[in-house]
Amino acid sequence: MAMTWREDLRFYVLAGFLAITFLLGGGARADVQSLFFLRPAAALVVGYACLSLTREHVRQYRFAFVMLGSLAALLLVQLVPLPGSVWGALPGRDIVSRVDDVAGLGSVWRPLSLVPGATINALFSLLVPAAVLLLGVQLKREQQYRLLPVVLGILLMSGLWGLLQVIGDPNGPLYLYRVTNNGSSVGLFSNRNHQAIALATLFPILSVFASSGGSSQERAGFWFWLSLAFGAATIPLVLVTGSRSGLLVSLVGLSSVALIFRPGGESGHGKRKTSSFDPRFLMIAFVILCLGAITIIMSRAEAFKRLATGDQLDDLRFQVWGPIADIGWKYFPFGSGAGSFPEVYQLDELTRLLGPNFLNHAHNDYLEVFVTAGLPGLLLVLVALFAWARAAITAFSRGTIAGRERSYVRAGLTIIAIFALGSLGDYPLRTPSLACLFVVALLWSRVWAEYTPKISGGQG
Repeated sequence: MAMTWREDLRFYVLAGFLAITFLLGGGARADVQSLFFLRPAAALVVGYACLSLTREHVRQYRFAFVMLGSLAALLLVQLVPLPGSVWGALPGRDIVSRVDDVAGLGSVWRPLSLVPGATINALFSLLVPAAVLLLGVQLKREQQYRLLPVVLGILLMSGLWGLLQVIGDPNGPLYLYRVTNNGSSVGLFSNRNHQAIALATLFPILSVFASSGGSSQERAGFWFWLSLAFGAATIPLVLVTGSRSGLLVSLVGLSSVALIFRPGGESGHGKRKTSSFDPRFLMIAFVILCLGAITIIMSRAEAFKRLATGDQLDDLRFQVWGPIADIGWKYFPFGSGAGSFPEVYQLDELTRLLGPNFLNHAHNDYLEVFVTAGLPGLLLVLVALFAWARAAITAFSRGTIAGRERSYVRAGLTIIAIFALGSLGDYPLRTPSLACLFVVALLWSRVWAEYTPKISGGQG
């Protein structure tokens, strides 16, 4: 079915917004100056998307909208002023109540959040991924497929940019953010872990790309070899980031290739009648092993070196997880307020853990949700994980989904899994660009859509 010019315009607006987000939204800090331009642009895209949003769009993706609305409602509730007597009775507020008493302030109305400004910032941060969701749900399925080369090009550019950073000046102009991992490959991000996690998503994306060879065997072979070249180049790019967590989630991405890649592309050329095993997987594994070995020998595999020798800052992160969990129980069940982690951690920071490094996040997003959002936040996380597991059981069952649809659904689910695992040691979804990539993965996987089994692919 031919697309109307309005449908084409929505696709190009979304593709352009994704490119802008990766250029301006690679940092998770609230004081990143590029957010001054990115968030108004997101607000404009939200407004544009709302002009054509229909009940059918919301109905089809109602679970996604319920989750987004629940998250926004939770942040708004944390900003509602409460009477002093009610606020003072909340867990973890006793120290502020004592200060009020000493200062003679009496009963002061305050919101549940201990740092309201940070919670307001968290609320506004939802604008960027919400823009992708509101516009993405209006795309035809074929247009959602067409987002893959857009994302692929952006991620490859980030990898190449990171390589130039490593071979260039550690304090040079190629680093886009003031607070960053100078000397490491961070690409379009400020954090090497986020660069590595983004590169890890290339493996499932390239698996789909290699499967979209078209109607001829020659064209299918071309896409396969091109994807293999890109995938092989991604291995050293991940290693030079120096991210240990990125290295581990990359293994998840690599493992997904056998589940996503369809030999012969859409037309089925190259499929063997006698066996479902394709010998090209052996070639892929051999190339990956060779490139990894060469990178290690050349002493540029910072991730392997840090995995073997340890890192003082990362070791500190592991040490603070126990105290952070104790802080979470202090504010349970309501939490301390979204974005308040740095301040509430400093209130209870252990003397033995004091040092020159500033802990801006828990470096375990599940723990940080526990501290700042309490029981409601944990329930939202559990619901999201349950939705992923339910969709994964359907998508990875034999014969449930056929054709190109299967590749996209499985790739989307793998990308979500990479983010979920990456959140165990970092905070990737707090970065605007990766939050948008997460939403694109949701669109591909149909996790939060009204999913219908046995989809043949290419349907709107």
